[in-house]
Amino acid sequence: MTQFNFDIDSPSRQFIRISAKFKTLKKETFLQLPSWRPGRYELADFAKYIRNLNVFDSNGKKRTCIKVTKDKWRVDTSSTDFIIVKYCFYANTINAGSSFLDDSQLYVNPVNCCFFIKDSFNDKVQVRLNIPSNWMVATSMIKNSDFWECKDMEELFDSPFIASNKLQYKTYISHNIKFFIWFNGEIKPNWDDLIKDFKSFTDIQIEKFTEFPVTEYHFL
Repeated sequence: MTQFNFDIDSPSRQFIRISAKFKTLKKETFLQLPSWRPGRYELADFAKYIRNLNVFDSNGKKRTCIKVTKDKWRVDTSSTDFIIVKYCFYANTINAGSSFLDDSQLYVNPVNCCFFIKDSFNDKVQVRLNIPSNWMVATSMIKNSDFWECKDMEELFDSPFIASNKLQYKTYISHNIKFFIWFNGEIKPNWDDLIKDFKSFTDIQIEKFTEFPVTEYHFL
């Protein structure tokens, strides 16, 4: 199982502190950041936002980590069952496909800032968030006790999330599928009109495509 922890202990600096645990199967492992994001057909350079990258083995000993391409690092993983990867991600861009942190919210597109290892790409993923207790989380990830789950890295990359104390939502049902509409911030939506319009286009789209790949969907 792959595990990610997101900490926001310095929101004013806009650095998300991230740690990730990966199992290791070989003497040498490559940490890879994506060069793409869903819905955009262009190369990206998310690695430029990475700071203070360090890798530790199962005994807490620091391992050699060498950058070999713009978004890939080679790690010595001999004689260890897993590694812990610790780093910071500078999250100062607020748009649909980026990540952003300030005193009032944490918005993360995992494809921006989550490393993966090819050998464990299909393993289950756990995500833990160190956020204020009064913050809600808007996401399609499945909540399990004090963490969230994804079936693999691909699902994580398709599961952005917002954490904030200013979140609000409503739901509707279309073709037995539950849909969430989330808003964050000081806003007063006209929920009746929104739900009517969203349900209308959802009904038609599912009818035309004849199926839908999930049982729950979130509009952020």
